[in-house]
Amino acid sequence: MKAIDEKNFEGHDKFGIPIISLEDALHGSVEVGLGPLHNQFDDDLGVIYTSIYVDSRVTKWDYINLKVLGHVPSHYNIGHLVSSHGDALDPRGDYLISLNKLSIDRFNPVGPLHPQNHQLIDIKGGPNDEMKIIYDLPLPMGEPHYTVLIDVDNFSSVSKYDVGTDITTDKKSPYFTALGSEKVESKGNTVKVFGTINNGVVTPKDISVKQGQKVMIHLTNHGQSKTDHFVYEISAYDQMYRWRPGETATLEFVAEKAGMYPLLLDEIHHPGNRKLQGYLAVTFNSKAENKRLLAYADRVQEDMKMQAFKPSAIEMKNMLPGELEYTNHGCNACHRFGEEFNGPDLLMVDKRRTDEWLKSWITDTEKHLGEPDIEAMRQKYKLAMPNQNVSDEAADKIIEYLKAKSEEVMKDLSKK
Repeated sequence: MKAIDEKNFEGHDKFGIPIISLEDALHGSVEVGLGPLHNQFDDDLGVIYTSIYVDSRVTKWDYINLKVLGHVPSHYNIGHLVSSHGDALDPRGDYLISLNKLSIDRFNPVGPLHPQNHQLIDIKGGPNDEMKIIYDLPLPMGEPHYTVLIDVDNFSSVSKYDVGTDITTDKKSPYFTALGSEKVESKGNTVKVFGTINNGVVTPKDISVKQGQKVMIHLTNHGQSKTDHFVYEISAYDQMYRWRPGETATLEFVAEKAGMYPLLLDEIHHPGNRKLQGYLAVTFNSKAENKRLLAYADRVQEDMKMQAFKPSAIEMKNMLPGELEYTNHGCNACHRFGEEFNGPDLLMVDKRRTDEWLKSWITDTEKHLGEPDIEAMRQKYKLAMPNQNVSDEAADKIIEYLKAKSEEVMKDLSKK
């Protein structure tokens, strides 16, 4: 606000809007940890929670007085955070959820997928009270992303839709079909079916098309009870959808395969099994069949190409010794050769440090964090190199790459 009042601008954008420099707009900075990702606010003024990806923890801090209030470790590897109204003007609630990306080594293995592991954190109390993890919740899904938590009193829900509703627009669908008005229209290469679901029965029961035709099945569920949920399925055709009470929705596909295919209806809240409604009869067409077979052959060939893929021998040949290990451990995210980046310039680092020191630094970073020159660089770049669990063998190869890359860059510089 001071910069605005004093008209302290460093320029204007192409629309004429004044630009305030980062230095003038900055209230201050706080070292909350390595890899801050996502924030949620507390109802205590100035208190905020930040997920710290690399350090795998949640930091509680005061953005007004610029100080860290506490930490709580999270499971590997933390991503986003969510609390009740944590992004709103009126944050509320006594709990914070850490949306951790993986659950490695935490629970019994269940296959190749590493589930998410959400952790419930107690944040009750004032700014100086400690946080505490009180519950772990593994979920059989991959990495979670941004989410919000809204108080249930802030919204209301419906148990059914008005008959004929397109739920994507919340308006009456143009494909709504009244009971007794069911019909089938065929025009050119497209067949449109206007049907209904009523008391667990689909009308029309049977559908006849030619192979290769585009089929659009518009169904209106006339059920108005909260239990009138139905799944309509074309067996062996990979086509199905769940109709909510009152909904009008469409199945759209190309009738690529000739034959007779059962049309099934599953009453979600009924103890009975799926019921046969009728059949999709697809009349054979030689031209469409040839097109289908050629498309299938093309797909098989592409699948075989993908399965036979191997890294380029030329790419591997052009890599410097140790470059693969250097890249795999993420060193290139912070460092360059011949310039500073997110970390110090690595050009000729092997001349400034011994091999023994470099290996110790790479494999046991925390051991050196108290050294004066390391602390100075940490303050300069506002980063601390994390422990990447590099093996002794990989560390030796990385050091080999540091030397080879420095030599390559120095040769290029001498030519300029």
